[in-house]
Amino acid sequence: MHLSAAAVLIPDIKREERVAEYASLSSGYQSALFFFAGVVGWYDILSCSTTGTAPFSKCECIDAALGYVFLDKIMGCENWAMLLIMDIAFLDDWKQNLQISAQLSMRELVSRATHIERRLEDGIRDNSSRLSQLTDHSIPSILGTGVQEPTRLILLITRIFACSALVYLDVVVSGAYPEMPEIRENVSRTIEAFRALPEIAIINSLTWAYCISGCMAIEEEQMFFRGLAVSSDGDAPTFGNFSKALAIIEECWRLRREEKRRQPVDWRTAMDSLGMSVLLV
Repeated sequence: MHLSAAAVLIPDIKREERVAEYASLSSGYQSALFFFAGVVGWYDILSCSTTGTAPFSKCECIDAALGYVFLDKIMGCENWAMLLIMDIAFLDDWKQNLQISAQLSMRELVSRATHIERRLEDGIRDNSSRLSQLTDHSIPSILGTGVQEPTRLILLITRIFACSALVYLDVVVSGAYPEMPEIRENVSRTIEAFRALPEIAIINSLTWAYCISGCMAIEEEQMFFRGLAVSSDGDAPTFGNFSKALAIIEECWRLRREEKRRQPVDWRTAMDSLGMSVLLV
C-alpha cells in the first residue's frame, strides 16, 4: 500500500520544477529527501523482484551521481549490486510481457541476461579483491575500535546480495529448478558468502538474499538455511520480515516435495500458496 503511494509521488519528485525547488531547501531537508528517495528505490527493487510487480522508480533515486544517498549507508549493500538486481527485475518484467503475447525470443533473453551476469561477475571479482586488500593490509584500529570493519562488513553484505542476484537471474532465464548446475553453483556461492559474516545478528538486513537463495536450496543445504534463522541464543530473529522469509522458504521446499507437482516452484509460488505478499526487507 505504501509503495503504491510512493509510485504516485516519485514522478512528481523528479519533475524539473521540483528539482529547482530543492535548491531552496536547507541542507537538512535536502539530506532527508535524498535519504527517503533512496529508501523508496531500495524498497522498489526488492518489491518488484520478489512479488513480480513492475518497477516504478527506475531508481534514479539511488543514483549517487545525482546527489542521492549511497545504499550501503542505509542497508549495507553497495549501489552497483542493487542496481543490477533492478536490471534483473526489468528483464523479468520484459520476459513475462512477451510471453503473454507469444513474442519472447530466447536468444534475446539469454543475450540480455549474459550482459547482466557479466557485470555481476565483474563486481564480485572487484569485491573479492577489495576484501583481500583489507585482509592482507589491515589498518591498525583506533583505540581498538577497528576503523576498517564497517568497510569490510559492507563488502561482505554486498557480496551476499550479488551472489543471490545470480540465483535470481538464473531463475528468470531458466526457471526455478534447484538441480540446475548454474543455480547449484550460485546457491553454494551465496552460502559461502553468508558463512563469511562475522556475526549472526547481521542476518536481519539480508532477508531478500536469504529468501531468494534459500528457496533454491537442495535438500542437503536446507539445514544451513534453517540454522541461519536461529540466533546464537536459540531464538528466531523477530526484527523485520526474516521469520516470514523462512516460512516462504519452507513452503517452497514443501511444494517441491509434492510427488504430483511437476511445475517449477519459486518464492512467488510459495507466497501465493501461503496467501501473503511480503516486502523482504
